Amino acid sequence: MRSFKIIQLILLMLLTGISVAKSEGPIFNEAEYYLSEVDLANTRKQALSGNAAAANRLYEFYSMFQGDNDGGIFWMRLAAELGDCAAIVSMDDWYASKLKKNTIQSAYWLEKKSSLHCKEK
Repeated sequence: MRSFKIIQLILLMLLTGISVAKSEGPIFNEAEYYLSEVDLANTRKQALSGNAAAANRLYEFYSMFQGDNDGGIFWMRLAAELGDCAAIVSMDDWYASKLKKNTIQSAYWLEKKSSLHCKEK
């Protein structure tokens, strides 16, 4: 049942389209953000099975190592939906920012942050 909900969430995220500007290549080249092909496949499998820490790790890999903001936001959102407070706070900040001003999404993440008693960074 949980995997069905995760699949539904992923489909919803793909259909609603998270649009973020893509940067020109990696932002960080530190080894701490790197994942080998095998580690990447294993981490994806874990994240899609409901592991919020794995989803956060993929966020770091895509956004900080590869410079792929769209990929990073996808995984950050999944981590947030799985209840990771740091990701929830980040999603709230992202939607509430002057660049996005998506008040509906910001209100959703603010409520989720409040209901889980997540603290600011």
